[in-house]
Amino acid sequence: MPSVPNAIQLPSHGGTSHVPKTFTALELNRFLPGENHALPPGRYQFVRYVRKTEAAPFLEEAPELIQISIDLPCLIPRLTVAELRALAGLHRVKRPRGSLRADILNTLKDHNCDSCNEFISLVRPCAGNTRLIRQDEQHILNQDVLQKLGRSVKAFAIDENGAQWVTIESLDSPTEHPDDHVIVHPVPWMLLAQKATRPVLQYFCGFHGVPTSKRNKPELLKDLSAHACTDCPPARAIFKPVPKAKERTRRAPVGEVTTDADIDYVWNPPLDETVVFPPPPVTLERTMDILRGLCADMRPECLEEKGCAVCGSLTLLTDLKAIDALDCSLEPLVEPFLVKKARSQSSETVDFMEGPVLDNACDAVCGTCRKSLEKGKRPPAALANGLWLGEIPPVLAKLTYAEQCLIARVRTNRYVLRVSSGHSKLTANAIAFSMPTVKVYQHLPPRKEEMQEVLAFIFTGVNPPTDADLARTPMLVRRNAVADALEWLKLNHSDYSDLFIDREALLSYPESGVPVDVLYRRAPDGSNIVTAATSVHDNADEVGTTQGDCTFTVNGLIGDALDGMSVEAKKAAALRHLRMGGYVLAVGHSETPETMYDNHQHGA
Repeated sequence: MPSVPNAIQLPSHGGTSHVPKTFTALELNRFLPGENHALPPGRYQFVRYVRKTEAAPFLEEAPELIQISIDLPCLIPRLTVAELRALAGLHRVKRPRGSLRADILNTLKDHNCDSCNEFISLVRPCAGNTRLIRQDEQHILNQDVLQKLGRSVKAFAIDENGAQWVTIESLDSPTEHPDDHVIVHPVPWMLLAQKATRPVLQYFCGFHGVPTSKRNKPELLKDLSAHACTDCPPARAIFKPVPKAKERTRRAPVGEVTTDADIDYVWNPPLDETVVFPPPPVTLERTMDILRGLCADMRPECLEEKGCAVCGSLTLLTDLKAIDALDCSLEPLVEPFLVKKARSQSSETVDFMEGPVLDNACDAVCGTCRKSLEKGKRPPAALANGLWLGEIPPVLAKLTYAEQCLIARVRTNRYVLRVSSGHSKLTANAIAFSMPTVKVYQHLPPRKEEMQEVLAFIFTGVNPPTDADLARTPMLVRRNAVADALEWLKLNHSDYSDLFIDREALLSYPESGVPVDVLYRRAPDGSNIVTAATSVHDNADEVGTTQGDCTFTVNGLIGDALDGMSVEAKKAAALRHLRMGGYVLAVGHSETPETMYDNHQHGA
């Protein structure tokens, strides 16, 4: 199609999933001149918005296009942001830079200028519409179309035989039919409609002038049944006899073999003889439409996620709606005595948050929660259902792994932590084992000697760890950070209200350092990569970070010297190590490693 300046070209396949670009016949009929002009029922695709003087080349290229002067308030809701900006430029409407879609819509909906009458909209019928007939021709019966549609209507059962609908014709039609054909007058429209397919129903609605834009069969039947024939011309239906359908064959019992010779294969040709196969190659215009749709679906707002203020779940930006824009009440989210206000001193009284329970860090609501709130119900996943404990305070959010172990009141696990250092990168992993007996602390933090039995720290690398290296590991303990965390928990956590903070034990820990002994092992190959934990596609010399906190994962603990050894070889190596006076690290644990999943309250 030729390129014309000062025009907006829209996708011909329906646009994106967020901005539909189709109109119903009822929506477009009010923009047609005169009362005797009306579009047949169906949907119409918006194609272009051009000046009237420049529409001729497009109409010659695509004769199916229809010119309609669609008002801006009806047109602009179906345009994307880029198309709205182009439309504003055509009408010389000034808009601020970076305007949102809602702002541009508000600016254009009341716009009216002298150049508005100079533009015309071009639409085309969507695929699947009924036969295009004008309103003054809507009662004309097209025999070619009717005979094709009649093949899809199921036969009627009459006594021992059946009757198949053939066509519908006017009473004064001179057509002669075979003697065995049955002529029915008046036409049993609803009996035919109940056995008809959707294309047949759409044709019936077009014949009777029923203005419907419904797309499914139940709604088409409802509109047709409500129609009263006042000026519809009389017609007669033609039926032909057909053999009664055979009874359904019984299912072969178990053990009985059914061969291909026992099955009757019937091939029914396609009803639509206009389908061309193979289809023609994809045109450049179609390719560009696909690329536009892809770019529209890959916009940041279609990929980015934010949290829902009601349930806290991550949701696409396109599915979120601002809290201020909600039309429903937030009263179902009110839950008294659920969220406590954080205290900073023991003299302060315990107070609770008022109003709806929301995540204050979020300002929008997801679609699932909106549906429940619009019905006046609380969403099942709402934070108000006891799922919201408040925002994590900075004194707890910045704790290291070892500091979290020091403030845990219930001890269920023991840990072996390994930090691997290469020439410049650090990485760490740990494994947790269940203790035979769960221990509940009345005094925190534990004594430093006791932590030697809970935490084991192994450092492997090219060189022994420096203070800077230890400060980047999860084993770093800062005495003041532990004290601040315990003070906050004692004031605000119900399980820590009777806790005794052991100042003497707290002073035994370094102001900033590792609380347990460090067992150093030199890496034989100068790398911190475990060969057994790599794949054939890994080609890095080192893993981890060069600055800041090192990466930390939980997995198995294995030495490089044990790689490739069989079980018997490992037993022999262990026996030789003991006979030569070697030391062992004894860690009491259960038979299987323990998961942290069931210990969500105390985290240790």
